[in-house]
Amino acid sequence: MFQQDSLRSGSPCTGHDCLPGGYKRGPAPSDRGSCSRSAVAARSDTARYLSLCSPMLSLKADPATSSSTSRSTTKQSTDMTLSPPPRAEVFLIENRLNPIPTRATLELTDDNLRCTVKEYSKWVEKALGISDLRSRLQADEAVVAFDFRRDQLKIKWLKQFLNAGFSVSEGGSRRWLVSLVYPTGVMALVEVVDGWDVHSEWRRALPGQRAI
Repeated sequence: MFQQDSLRSGSPCTGHDCLPGGYKRGPAPSDRGSCSRSAVAARSDTARYLSLCSPMLSLKADPATSSSTSRSTTKQSTDMTLSPPPRAEVFLIENRLNPIPTRATLELTDDNLRCTVKEYSKWVEKALGISDLRSRLQADEAVVAFDFRRDQLKIKWLKQFLNAGFSVSEGGSRRWLVSLVYPTGVMALVEVVDGWDVHSEWRRALPGQRAI
């Protein structure tokens, strides 16, 4: 802002603070710059928290758009229902470094923990050692990813998925990764918070080693 010194004092403004026409330079808007820097710092801190909190919260492109998964996976988990034991819709994860999700159904019985594939995925097809996964699903055939004895389970709940995901195996079998929430993106954190009670029920039903 500029102030006309001659109007306030009756004499023309002189000195290094004066501008042509007798106007005096007002105070520099330092507060505005300070607020701007604070806002940038706050956004930076938030982004850093989300990126460090878990690899699951990465803001990179959604791996569900990969050609190795079905087109329906891009819907993420908006049309999935979070359910307590003994049955829930879940995601099978290819691996911890490349968390490509595939929809599945997890079912816990008195004797077994069974997971049934619900959509086509190239990596699941390869993991199962079959070549006709798509046609089986189209024929409404139940394709079982794993069916482990409950008293033989080896389970580890994983911090990478904020304790909403776990690895499971039986004896020398393949180790499968299962997530109760969509495993990537900022919305995963929201799902973890919203479904905390249900996730706790699954952790009690499937006790395992300390999260890693």
